[in-house]
Amino acid sequence: MVAASLTLILILVITTVSTGRHYKDGDPVLVYVNKISPFSDPIESYRYFDLPFCSSGIASKEKETLSQVLDGGRLVVGPFKLNFGVDLASNISETLCKKRMKRDDLAKFRNAIEKAYLFEMYLDDLPFWGFIGYKDQIGSSSSKFILFNNLNFVISYDTDHRICSVNLASSGFVDISEDKEMEVEFLYSVKWKETSIPFERRMDVYISLDTQSNWFLTKSSSYLVIVVAGLLASMLIWLLHNDLAKYAINDDLITDQEETGWKNIHGDVFRYPRHKSLLAASLGSGTRLLFVFVLLLIIGFLGVFPPFNQGNFATALIVIYTIASFLAGYTSTSFYCQLEGANWVKNLILTECLFSGPLFLMFCFLNTIASSPLLVLGGIAGKNRNTGFDAPCKTTKCPREIPPLPWSLGV
Repeated sequence: MVAASLTLILILVITTVSTGRHYKDGDPVLVYVNKISPFSDPIESYRYFDLPFCSSGIASKEKETLSQVLDGGRLVVGPFKLNFGVDLASNISETLCKKRMKRDDLAKFRNAIEKAYLFEMYLDDLPFWGFIGYKDQIGSSSSKFILFNNLNFVISYDTDHRICSVNLASSGFVDISEDKEMEVEFLYSVKWKETSIPFERRMDVYISLDTQSNWFLTKSSSYLVIVVAGLLASMLIWLLHNDLAKYAINDDLITDQEETGWKNIHGDVFRYPRHKSLLAASLGSGTRLLFVFVLLLIIGFLGVFPPFNQGNFATALIVIYTIASFLAGYTSTSFYCQLEGANWVKNLILTECLFSGPLFLMFCFLNTIASSPLLVLGGIAGKNRNTGFDAPCKTTKCPREIPPLPWSLGV
């Protein structure tokens, strides 16, 4: 059962790996704008069009996957018009729009430049980033805010017309330091070139050499640990099997032998425990977590999900954990029934709550701790207000008896 589940999940996961789209000359290539975030804190993110960039007016929102929702993704089809193999030279850049910037719009751009905001885009599932502008310090008291208004796309493809890399360079400098309305023209250019980089290695550019070295050391250490642990486990299992076989033959022949450790109580080791349900639930939850950990480790070693693949690893974690619930229920209930347990439904509920219950309580506790100071301040403010209850009409001292209605009228 376990092997079949593992094989099925591996097949489903591996078949989801994209082999790349093959483009024809002139085919439209979509550029998705995702989000903007400060360079110092990427977790803080906002929609791309929260800043007054050019919009096509018909920009459609891309359907988000579960992982993108968890990651805060906001994919929207951008206003750029790219066609495969069709260059737009940098000296004749295509105009996105000419936009009249109000003072509030310029203030938003200056604030984003002050905090070193980055924008994130996707092209053929390849992420790339760029700064909105830069701040030029002039002396000790003044500074200039420069907005990049020209984006230069350099896209590489292989012999099968599959996109292998995307590079973005910013040019065009507009001084937006003055707090007054002005017109800004946004431009872009596109350069296509063939590359010898194979499509299968197009994600290598996102992994630094240090990361590759650390990953190699991690895999080598893991292999060594697995081999050593397997050898030790084999030896211990062989010794334990011999001892159990000796005790199973005739326990009366070895009563006079001097034993140590667990062998003194070998007749009580497999006695039914007092809390059968807790033991079975622990076994089921542990089996599920071990299954999820091992399968994700295998997926990581195989490189099924390359880096920056829009959070597919997080989706795999959720899906595998959900599928592994069947394994947890089967293991827990079967072991509970072997121990002659009667209430298997209660055991299933305990199996589900044993791990997810404390996790949910911890989440609620952390949120409670974060909101407790404001809760206390609100309570103190409400107590100090100290105003009496002002009813809209006078209340009688004795309550009036109201006869109960028949059930037919109460409906």
